[in-house]
Amino acid sequence: MSLSADLEHERQLRQQLEAKLEAVETRYKTLVQTSERQVLELLLLDRVRTALALELDLSQIFRKVVEAIADTFGYNYVSIYLLDDDELVLQHQVGYDQVIARIPISVGISGRVVRTAKPVLLEDVSTDPEFLAAIEGLVSNIIVPLFNQGQVVGTLCIESRETHLSEADLKIMMALSDHVSMAIYRAQLYNNVNENEKRLSTLLDNNIDLIALIDIHGKITYQNPAAIRILGYQPADMLGTSPFDYIHPDDIEASRQLFQSLLESTELIVRAELRFRHKDGSYLWVEATGSNALHVPGVNAIVANYRDITERKHNEEVLRQSEEQFRLLFEYAPIGLSLVAPDGRFVRVNQSFCHAVGYTHDEMLKMTFQEITHPDDVGPNLELDQRLLRGEIPHFQMEKRYIHKLGRIIYVLLDVALIRDAQSQPQHFISQIVDITERKQAENLSFEIAVEKLRVQLLAEFIRNVSHDFRTPLSVINTHLYLLRHNDLPDKRLSRLDMVERQVARLGRLIEGLLKMTRLDTEVAFTFQSVSLNQIVQEAIERVEAQINSRQHKLKVALQPILPVIWADKVELNNALVEVLENAIQYTSPEGTIVIRTFEREQSIVLEVQDTGVGIPADEIPLIFERFYRVDKERPTDRGGIGLGLSIAQKIVQAHRGFIEVESTVGTGSVFRIVLPLKLPNS
Repeated sequence: MSLSADLEHERQLRQQLEAKLEAVETRYKTLVQTSERQVLELLLLDRVRTALALELDLSQIFRKVVEAIADTFGYNYVSIYLLDDDELVLQHQVGYDQVIARIPISVGISGRVVRTAKPVLLEDVSTDPEFLAAIEGLVSNIIVPLFNQGQVVGTLCIESRETHLSEADLKIMMALSDHVSMAIYRAQLYNNVNENEKRLSTLLDNNIDLIALIDIHGKITYQNPAAIRILGYQPADMLGTSPFDYIHPDDIEASRQLFQSLLESTELIVRAELRFRHKDGSYLWVEATGSNALHVPGVNAIVANYRDITERKHNEEVLRQSEEQFRLLFEYAPIGLSLVAPDGRFVRVNQSFCHAVGYTHDEMLKMTFQEITHPDDVGPNLELDQRLLRGEIPHFQMEKRYIHKLGRIIYVLLDVALIRDAQSQPQHFISQIVDITERKQAENLSFEIAVEKLRVQLLAEFIRNVSHDFRTPLSVINTHLYLLRHNDLPDKRLSRLDMVERQVARLGRLIEGLLKMTRLDTEVAFTFQSVSLNQIVQEAIERVEAQINSRQHKLKVALQPILPVIWADKVELNNALVEVLENAIQYTSPEGTIVIRTFEREQSIVLEVQDTGVGIPADEIPLIFERFYRVDKERPTDRGGIGLGLSIAQKIVQAHRGFIEVESTVGTGSVFRIVLPLKLPNS
C-alpha cells in the first residue's frame, strides 16, 4: 500500500474516531438539566473542542483547557491539579509567578475538596486558616473537584486579587468542572479508542437510563440502545415514533401538558413518574426527566431521560403495606407502645398505652412521660435514658410506676430502646409497657402473708421466752409461799419473804422491759434536739450510781471536755446509756472496774463503756442484742439482767442513726462502743 494510501486510511480512521467521539460528546450535552448551565457549558465545550480537536496529549489538553477558561471567563489565576496517590500535582496554570507544585490531600482547601468531593467557595480567604496561598495578595478562592467516572481525580481552581468571587462564579466553575472532567475522559477515551471501542459500545448498550431526543413535533429522532433492555424495542424501531405511543392511557394527558410546558420554556426541567408499555404489552414504571435543548446547536430537540423505577415502585408499595401493617400492629398491640422524643414528649402512643394510664390519645401527645411517672421513678428512668443516649447500653428494662389519670398507681414492666437516624443522631425512644399491677398486688399480698407468718413465729418465740422468764420467778415465789405456810421459824420466814420480794422485783423489771420494747416496736415518736452527750452520760451515771456502789465497783470517767452537740432525744438516749451501764454492772464481779469514755471520731461522737467482767465468746457477740439472750446462762435468775437491756439500747441508738460496736475477751472483759453522728447544719 502506498504512503498516500496509508495517510488517506489514517485520515479516514481519524475522521471515524472523531465522528464517534463527537457523537459521545453530543449525547453527553443532551443530559444538561438547566438552560443557563447548558449555554455556559456548551460555550466552553465548543471552545475546548475547537482547541483540542486533534490533541491527544493530556498535558496539552490541560494547557488549552486552563487557557480557554481564563480567556473565556476572564479569570486571572486558573490552575489544574491531578491526584497522584495522596498528593495533588500541578498540571498547568495561568497567571501565577509562583506556584505550589505538590499539595498533600491531608492539608489545605484543595485537600479538603478531594477528601469530601465537594466544592469550596471562599469569598474571603482570611476566614479559613487552611487556605494555602501560592502568591501574596489573594482575597478570594474557588476550588471544585474534577471527576472521572464518579471518582475525584483532581481539582480546578480560580483565585482573585481584586474582587471577591461569588456564588455565580461557583456555579460557573461547577459547570466548567463537568466539562473539564469530560475533557479528561475524552482525552483518555480518544487515546484508547482502538483498545476500548468494544468496551465503550458495551457501556452504551448497557446504560442504565433510556435517553431519547424528541423534536418539536413530538417525534423521536434518537434513541440509545437502553431501549432494548428497558422496553424490548430496537432503537431503530422507535425512531420517527412518538413517546406518547408507549405511555399508559391514564398518563398521556399529563405527559402532553408537560411536553407543551417544555416547548414553551428553555429553562424548565420537568420530572414525572409514568408508565411505559413494554414490547410484550406489559407496563413498567419510569422516572422521566425532560429539558428543552431546542436552542442548542447539534441537539435541537427535547432531551428526555427515562429511568426504570418499576422495582422501586414495587418496593415503595411493599414498604407502604409494611408501614400500614406496622401501624395496625402498633395501634392494636395488646401491650402498650409509644414513641418518645429525647426530651420525654410522647410522639406516638397506641390504644393499650392510653388504656393503661387512662388518658386519651390527644391528651398523651401533649404530655411527657415524666408527668405520668411516679416521682420516685423519674430519676432512675432518666438516668437509664441518658445511658442510652450516650450509647453505653443498647436497651434497658425496669419496673416502674405510672400515675393513672384517676390517681391510682399503675405498675408496669418497661422496655426501652433508642432509634437513631442515618447520621446516628438520637431520633426517639421506643417504649413497651406491660401492666403488672395485678402481679405486684399479688406479690405484695404474698409478702404481707410472709410478714404475718414471720410475726406469728416471732410472737410464738417471744411468748416462749417470756413464759420461761415469768415461769421461773413465779415458781420460786410459789415454793417460798408454800414453805412460809409450813414453817414458823422467824429467820426462815424472813429469808423466804426476802426471796419472794426479789422475784417480784425481777418480774417488775421484766414487765418494765417488755413495756419499753413494746413502746419502741410501735415506733414511738422521738423528740430530737441539740444535746450534750457528756451531760447525758453524767445523768445516766447518777441513775446507776447506787448499783455501782452496792457491788463496790471502781468507776473511772474520762469524758472529752469539749464535744460537738448531737441531735438526739435526751430521755431515750439516757435510757439506752443506762441499759449499757447496767449490763456492765451485772456482768462485772464485785470490786471490778468500769471505765466510761467519750471522744470525737471522724464525723461521729463515741461513748465507750469498758468493764472487767466475764467477757463474751466471739461466736456469741452477734447474738447478744437478741431479746432474752444471756451470755451467762448459769447466772441465777434472781440476779442479773432480764435479756432485754441490750436490745432496748440498740433499738434506741439505731433510731438516732447510730450503732453499737462490741469488743470482748472471755475472762478479761468487754468494751461497748456507742457511735452517734454529729449534728449537721441542716439537721
